[in-house]
Amino acid sequence: ASFIGEVGLSARYCCGRGFALRADYRAMWVDGVAVASDQLAGTSFLTFSGVDTSGGALYHGLFLGADFAF
Repeated sequence: ASFIGEVGLSARYCCGRGFALRADYRAMWVDGVAVASDQLAGTSFLTFSGVDTSGGALYHGLFLGADFAF
């Protein structure tokens, strides 16, 4: 079984009529999946032991932007 979890935080500041500044921070965690770097470490050309699905990854990032509505 694998797991995917996501969290986020958003902030918005209204600067005027129809204009706003926005900041978002998102993080996503994936666990129990096959990661390419783990597959290469356990691979042999003579024997194949199966797919290693014990890997995980964390993706995160910040978004800054402006919204304009008319």
